[in-house]
Amino acid sequence: MNKHLAILERYIPDLERIVDELNKYNTSQNINEIVTVERLLEETVSEMVYEHRKSLDLAGSLPVEYINGKRYYRDDRLQQYRNCEDFSDVVTFDD
Repeated sequence: MNKHLAILERYIPDLERIVDELNKYNTSQNINEIVTVERLLEETVSEMVYEHRKSLDLAGSLPVEYINGKRYYRDDRLQQYRNCEDFSDVVTFDD
């Protein structure tokens, strides 16, 4: 596990720089959404794991995305996002 964390630590400065730029962009576009390293990392890793599982026909969790500061699972099959904490909170792709 420690070697995995060491690999991750190498990328933290790049992630912090990306987060700074995303937040500058959001501010310039009057988007009231704060991006964090944790959020960017979770979205990136969950998407990567999801795509690998899908290509290998393996079952697993759906990718996570943040919408208005809340964590949602993205379900491409149902064309919807479902809140990770409250499954009754659903946002369709059309919304």
